[in-house]
Amino acid sequence: MKLIVFPNQSSDNFLAGHVLAFNFFGGISKRLIYDNLKTAVKDGWGKYVQSLQKDFLALRSHYAFQADFCNPGAAHEKGLAEGLVGYIRRNIFVPVPNVNAIEELQPELDKRCLKYQDKHLQYRPTTVKEALTLEQQHLTPLPAREFDYARTRTAEVDSLSLVKFDRNRYSVPVALAGKTVTVKGYPFQVKIYYRSREIACHPRCYQQNKTRLEWEHYLPLLVKKPRSLQNALPLRQAVLPPGLNQLKEHLRPGLKATNWPRCWVWLWNMALKRWKKPLFRLWQQSSTVSRLYTTI
Repeated sequence: MKLIVFPNQSSDNFLAGHVLAFNFFGGISKRLIYDNLKTAVKDGWGKYVQSLQKDFLALRSHYAFQADFCNPGAAHEKGLAEGLVGYIRRNIFVPVPNVNAIEELQPELDKRCLKYQDKHLQYRPTTVKEALTLEQQHLTPLPAREFDYARTRTAEVDSLSLVKFDRNRYSVPVALAGKTVTVKGYPFQVKIYYRSREIACHPRCYQQNKTRLEWEHYLPLLVKKPRSLQNALPLRQAVLPPGLNQLKEHLRPGLKATNWPRCWVWLWNMALKRWKKPLFRLWQQSSTVSRLYTTI
């Protein structure tokens, strides 16, 4: 059994569920049965389906499976699926998982599903895991290339070095202002590419009119305008590398207030260029601020 948690029922999450399930099972069923969900069906219903959604049609063509749709109000046509909903609720979600975020829920469900695979079902001679191994012999092999289930868009980077995607804005390096980039939305990430190279990756936001910033993207501007350090939004939102805050508090008492913004931005730039290990190792070897600068 494989349970996958998604933030909503959008088309890209629907497609992602298929790909992740096929990868888990190690193959594709020759025939899949669906309800008349709008993420798959464009026109019609049941055996009268006339056309499919473009993205679902691409998925079906890529994995070469037959898609059948149930008639409205005919729950008996998918009785096994209806019964599994209650079974999963009773056996996987009891006790109710205690997590703080949706990202923490998936590992807990994976652990419970693995435990379930060792069970013997009533009147069956094998465990669930052994039955899956036998079933895999009858699945269609996976294609050489995985289906790209991301929601893909092109967008222009605005003057604030932000890209709009799904009613939210995400930052990219300031050097790309005015350029056209490719944005790929995955269930939990938004990846941004320029000329086929990944230039930004953000946690995906499912709210509206929010802005997600990475402090590294704005360092070239802060180097030129260090006095904007206190009020710069990217820095107020920033999640600093481990240890950088500790370094900041260690160094600040040894610097004049007028020099502090410029020196701190310089340190951030060093952390980005050399990353944290070399910088922190030098810090540990230096007993004073002046010696740290001399060493670097």
